[in-house]
Amino acid sequence: MDKENLEEYLELFYKLSASGKPIKTTEVAKELRTTSGNVSQALKKLKSKGLIKYEPYKEIELTDKGKIIGKEISEKHEIAEQFLEEVLNLDPKQAHEEACRIEHAISRETAEKLSGLLEKPRNVKSLVELMPGENGTVTYTRGGRMMMNKLISLHILPGTEISIERGMPFKGPMVIRVGQTRICIGRGMARHIFVEVK
Repeated sequence: MDKENLEEYLELFYKLSASGKPIKTTEVAKELRTTSGNVSQALKKLKSKGLIKYEPYKEIELTDKGKIIGKEISEKHEIAEQFLEEVLNLDPKQAHEEACRIEHAISRETAEKLSGLLEKPRNVKSLVELMPGENGTVTYTRGGRMMMNKLISLHILPGTEISIERGMPFKGPMVIRVGQTRICIGRGMARHIFVEVK
């Protein structure tokens, strides 16, 4: 059994234990879509490496070493999935599947750098946070292909100047000015537009 497969087990064990659910072989086989025989083989391997505590017919328990690895793989997955979905605009299903592969290949340092790219600078806000009279420059947008095409059609692109003419934070539609054009947009779209406030 290769390292990637063993890490999948540790990731699952970590998530189950973090949620307070008991780690049972039947649940593991169901979650990983594998056989009880494969699960038993993996448990023996993980136990021999000092990553779990396990006795037949009893719940599985991660050792401190196992928890560290399980947590790290889980965090790498979350960072990769968020990056793929929000920055590269992959649909959620594809982002999840790709992240399952990436989490085993990237280092902790690379994951931290990706995480840094996802953080918003303090002066960058989602459009829904702005009040009438405030304005700024679009720094980036997020969303799927349909959302991105809609924003492009409205000329809402990085570098575009936007001012808020009407609307309350987090409530109801907004009227914004893009160049010389006044546009009414819904909150759902506004949440995908991020501007550097002036």
